[in-house]
Amino acid sequence: MTDMHIGKAANVGHVEIAQQTNNVYDTDVEKDSCPGKGKTMLLAGLITELDKTSPDGIFYFFCQAARPSHRTASNVLRGVIWFIVSKRPGLKSYVRREYDQAGSNIFTDHNAWYALSGILTAILEDKTSADCIIIIDALDECIEGREKLIGYISQCSISCNAKWVISSRNWPEIESQLDATQSQVRLQLELNHASISNAVLKFVDSKIDRLNSTYDRANRARIRKHLLDNANDTFLWVALICQELGKPGVNNYHSSKILKRFPAGLNELYARMICDIKEQDMDWCRAILAVIAVALRPLSLQELAAADGILTEWVEDKKTLSSLVTSCGSLLTVRENKVYTVHQSVNDFLRTTPGILPSGIGQQHYSIFDCSMNVMHDRLHRNLYKLKDSCVLIDEMDVLEGSSLTIVGYACVYWVDHFCAWLLTDNQHQNSFCYTMITQFFQNKYLYWLEAMSLLRCTSEAIKAMQRLEDKLEGRVSEELKRLVKDAIRFASTHRTIMDVAPLQLYDSALIFTPQLSKIKGCFNQEINKSIDVFSPNFQRWDACLQTIPGIASHIDHSAICEFSPNGGQVATINSNRDRVLLMDASTGGLVKSIDSPGGRLHGFTFHPSGDHLVTLSGDTEDETKLAIFHLPNGEYSKSFTVRKVRKPTFLSFSLDGQLLALVSDYDTVDIWNTASETKIDSCHTMSGSFIRYISWIHILSHPKALLILGADDISIWGLDTRHQTSKLMSLTGIEYPNAATVSRDRTCCAVFQVRKELVLYSWGSSITVQKIARFDYKNVYDASWVADDRLIALCGDFGIELWDLEAKRLEAQLRGDHAKIICYGRNRQLASLGVQNGTLKIWSLDTILSHSEPTTQQSASIVKAFITSPNGKIAVISNNGKFDMLSIAVDDIFHHLPKTLQNSPPGSYYETESLAFGHDDYFAVATNSGAIDVFKFDHDTGLYYCERRIGEDPIREFIRKIYPTIQFWGQEQIITYGSAIKFWDLKTGKYLRKVYLPYRFLDHRSTITADGRIAVGKEYPQVVVIWDIMCERKRSVLTYKFYNPVLERF
Repeated sequence: MTDMHIGKAANVGHVEIAQQTNNVYDTDVEKDSCPGKGKTMLLAGLITELDKTSPDGIFYFFCQAARPSHRTASNVLRGVIWFIVSKRPGLKSYVRREYDQAGSNIFTDHNAWYALSGILTAILEDKTSADCIIIIDALDECIEGREKLIGYISQCSISCNAKWVISSRNWPEIESQLDATQSQVRLQLELNHASISNAVLKFVDSKIDRLNSTYDRANRARIRKHLLDNANDTFLWVALICQELGKPGVNNYHSSKILKRFPAGLNELYARMICDIKEQDMDWCRAILAVIAVALRPLSLQELAAADGILTEWVEDKKTLSSLVTSCGSLLTVRENKVYTVHQSVNDFLRTTPGILPSGIGQQHYSIFDCSMNVMHDRLHRNLYKLKDSCVLIDEMDVLEGSSLTIVGYACVYWVDHFCAWLLTDNQHQNSFCYTMITQFFQNKYLYWLEAMSLLRCTSEAIKAMQRLEDKLEGRVSEELKRLVKDAIRFASTHRTIMDVAPLQLYDSALIFTPQLSKIKGCFNQEINKSIDVFSPNFQRWDACLQTIPGIASHIDHSAICEFSPNGGQVATINSNRDRVLLMDASTGGLVKSIDSPGGRLHGFTFHPSGDHLVTLSGDTEDETKLAIFHLPNGEYSKSFTVRKVRKPTFLSFSLDGQLLALVSDYDTVDIWNTASETKIDSCHTMSGSFIRYISWIHILSHPKALLILGADDISIWGLDTRHQTSKLMSLTGIEYPNAATVSRDRTCCAVFQVRKELVLYSWGSSITVQKIARFDYKNVYDASWVADDRLIALCGDFGIELWDLEAKRLEAQLRGDHAKIICYGRNRQLASLGVQNGTLKIWSLDTILSHSEPTTQQSASIVKAFITSPNGKIAVISNNGKFDMLSIAVDDIFHHLPKTLQNSPPGSYYETESLAFGHDDYFAVATNSGAIDVFKFDHDTGLYYCERRIGEDPIREFIRKIYPTIQFWGQEQIITYGSAIKFWDLKTGKYLRKVYLPYRFLDHRSTITADGRIAVGKEYPQVVVIWDIMCERKRSVLTYKFYNPVLERF
């Protein structure tokens, strides 16, 4: 399209179409035809014509299947948005709003479509955009997301005033979608024969004029006639023939032979070009054409050579490679060291030509995958750019020409894509060998590959490629390879920031801060700096937290909501301002979409069972609330209507078939709505004074639609008859106040945690029955959710997260350290929680939580608060990770956490830093703030400390008053606490023995009692120290000391 003569010819030939477009200004224009008919040239001319009258109102994007940046729906929208805001800066605010919400990644990650479509919609709905004309060329070459792009254009053509002009090949699937677009004008080039013929004639004349001087007038006239007789209104065919006539060494007497050799029709012409390849070049050219046929982006000459075994001998010889590409007829061209087909129709031809792909497309994908693995094995290594400083930031690095990446770049980015494309053909006889190659890649080259992907600025692509690979390998490979791939994904996801910022820190920081039992760490241990010796026995495995997304809400209150989409792929919650619903990708933690409130503060939302819609409740006034339905595929609200006064916050629940929506409208009333007809069907009124705590649609044999309502002191089940009239089917009164409730996924029972101490299970048949699961002394549960096919239930609160097996009635697993307010379960065996204090959204792996037999603590950096040493070298440490205290004891230089000691304590219990003591025979004691002393004994068989007993089940008065006494072992059988008085306890039984009052206070909490019962006590004024005998309770001696103040001494 850079040829001005082509553009000029298109202008002359299609001014009438530009005029027609202007005449139907209230419509959209679609142009379709077969390849080579000049659609792109037509649009180039159309743009030139329209630009004369409205230069700041024309915006366009040219799709190209051969270029990754020009073949996706997201990139089409991104290009159009950039074009519009560059010409109209006043519209940048719509882009800035999304950028401020989620950062730049929202425009580039795999969820970018949702953000970009929302931005463009907002721009086009702006009244200043009414005169915009958006032109999209070659819609058929948008190969990723084309259907949703067409759907978006169709929707925008209805809701916005902007005009759309689209060109495409006349493919049935594209035509059927565009036929649904209202107010469109369709121009089929084949039906505009006169206009196209006139344009081709002018194009032929421009090409004839440019032939070299050896062609005389007679030859030119003969060539012109042949071209016009055989062009069949195809510009590309004319261009290719004239390219052959214009090659160096071709003279006028060669023209007759050339014209006879090349038949009419593009495919026939391409076939003839292949036949004309020299025999001695045929193998090389066939290999080049086969690679180009399935390549996912244009390849550099060196990448092309690395993609086929027969070409690898020329990988360092660009001149020879360029010559071989030129030998492939006129099918290919080289621009800026990259190889392109001259037209998309060449790619289509090559992929259907047996002579180029004799074993089929699938086998060619495998060939490129195989070559990619080989070239990565040969050329990937640590420090690809040979940098001297491992701390160099990626922004300080330029792409280094001549490095291994210029050869291996394509293989690094696309080897997984070719592998997955080959798997679709399911060639079982090669599976074992390729899985072995993949295993060896992860064991020997994975870390170097991550460095390469970082240098290529393809970190996101690396993680997504690994996730695709894991998905494709499911059910095909051994458990060992599956675990290796899963570990590789976790490594890349965890150290994503390092890859984005400092690639060489993958070998230092990333490996060091990777769990000891990580398979990737085990494979690359030799890369860790030998001068750094790091071992943490408590950092052996990846923790259960897959994603941490901070700042979702500034604080979490009773109105917080968190919910998985029906397919488990996304997590939704409301932001801190309560004016947006945020949809987060459950696998990456990225923001998928931010949905603005249709009006006022958001009070609730829920997904439709189909997953296609999200219902929101919003409003600022007391008496009016708006219920709106957001259509997720096209990113717009499909309808909204007003409901009566609704209790805020409220509960929302869709019926199993998605037809009815129940919502709590008052403290004792539930309204049932038909969202399709926007009508309220009926209301359920519970017992007067029974504040509704939970609602859910359930399954009951007698009624296809039944609703469970849980109140403050009753539970009831309501049925809907065929006329949608409600009636109470059964109820149970006098229940304990529910803290949290959840209905099982099969809708046959409801688990309820009641008044902080009991977990019960309600089920229903002819009546409601109760089963007690567990009873607790004290537990503050905020929320509950069924998990794992209704076998387990998850509880969350200030104790962390617990998983209970309801059938076995036992605690299955526990995750400490994350005080969660909300918890929910998704189908991909993931849990999502919202933190109590900072509103952090976390996504957890259920399998990882269950894999730990002991309660686990989320890993985080800890601060040492206090420590003491024993005579035999043991060390006791109290540390804090920002959320709670941990007690650890080092034995043989290895620290062991003692987590079980707080299980019977109230929430928030912690150990006192002033109250630690080692005793005889490896005893250890520590005081808790709840008024007890935990006594530990060392087990020489296991090498671990265990809690032998707890002294002071009734709170010790000094502890409750926050007067934390000193602990000391005294003799072989007693333990002493002393503050304002000294108390004696039996070490073996924990029995309280006696108390000794002191006449003076302690001078220092570190004072100790001697073996014969002496202790130093006294007063600060006068400066007197008394040595007190606790056995006979009298003074032994009195010492006087002088208080020295250096400031006073100066006077």
